[in-house]
Amino acid sequence: MQKMREANIQEQRRAAEREEELQRQLVDAQEVAENRAEEARIALQRMREAQAEREQELQRELHDAREALQRGVVPTPGQPLTDITPWKISRNDVRLMGEIGVGAWGTVARGMYNGQQVAVKYPHQLILNEDTLRRLERETELMTQVRHPNLIRIIAAVFDEHSFRLHAPPMIITEICDLNLRQCYEQRRLADTDNLPIFKDVAYGLHYLHDRHEPIIHRDLSAPNVLLQALPNGT
Repeated sequence: MQKMREANIQEQRRAAEREEELQRQLVDAQEVAENRAEEARIALQRMREAQAEREQELQRELHDAREALQRGVVPTPGQPLTDITPWKISRNDVRLMGEIGVGAWGTVARGMYNGQQVAVKYPHQLILNEDTLRRLERETELMTQVRHPNLIRIIAAVFDEHSFRLHAPPMIITEICDLNLRQCYEQRRLADTDNLPIFKDVAYGLHYLHDRHEPIIHRDLSAPNVLLQALPNGT
């Protein structure tokens, strides 16, 4: 009788140990399943992010291709669309029509490009060297991607092998405006009630630049650089 009782106790102990082992295996299996599910979730998220980036890249390539075609630039077979650089144009595509003003950085002239009147900016020869030319080209490429109603749009630019020459510096083609804020103050063309809307528009433009994925700092905000467009009623 005693032996049977001991045998039952041992059997119960083995059953309990087996149950504990099964519980541990179940917990381990659940952890493995959860880890694999998390890995799958992360992989899916990365795949979606990669797909979104690829879609954005294709959209940029499509945009560049359309702009290139508008300028008559057609890629050769197998040439990546990113090699076209649609914002770069030939110096012969721009016709200068006289200076608008001269500043510390360079000269602003009135010009014609693609049938529209534009502003053409080109730096003083004294500040031109390989480093400033590369930096100017990088900044210009970045600014061609900027689109905001309160920021001047860069339409195109000229960077070629003649960019170091005195009479053939690089040129940046932008929208043209009637006058700047300093001129308005000097000519007393603004009423007190006009100041706040102008300052708000400046703030909107700066916020757009600062809020980009890659923020842009203006570094030269002043009254001469706040350009204004006259309204149809002349104000």
